[in-house]
Amino acid sequence: MLFVVYFIHHDISKKNFKRNRKLGFIIACLVIIPGAALEITNKYAAMMTDISFFIVVTYLFSVGISFMSHKFVPRKKYHNVSASIRIGIHIGIVNFLAYLSLLTSLRTGPLSLISPMMAISLVVVVVLGKVLYHEELSVKQISLILLALVGTVLLRI
Repeated sequence: MLFVVYFIHHDISKKNFKRNRKLGFIIACLVIIPGAALEITNKYAAMMTDISFFIVVTYLFSVGISFMSHKFVPRKKYHNVSASIRIGIHIGIVNFLAYLSLLTSLRTGPLSLISPMMAISLVVVVVLGKVLYHEELSVKQISLILLALVGTVLLRI
């Protein structure tokens, strides 16, 4: 953890260090706490509900929130409706299958094993970003990826 904090703060200018450190801490809390709550509630939902019906209710609720928040989300002036529909359908299918797989694994396996496996999926996203979008990975970022993998493995020992 200390290595991660060092790498994150190493690039911040000294001029804005205190402000950025406070902002970074607030953002980390905003991400970590709901993320942990999501994992716990997913496990509860997987054990206590019909998974397929739960996914339908979750997605319907998400659609409702999306419609209510459309005024607050910045939009492009030009937007290709057919591309949005086509990509939305493909991503919706992948998202459904991923969520179904997650809930099924949470129903049958321990949260202490599945949650670290989900952390590894974030590393896969970074690697795919490099492969598919030719994003640059610095030595620091590669070190953090390896550190995340080691940390995930150590959680299960």
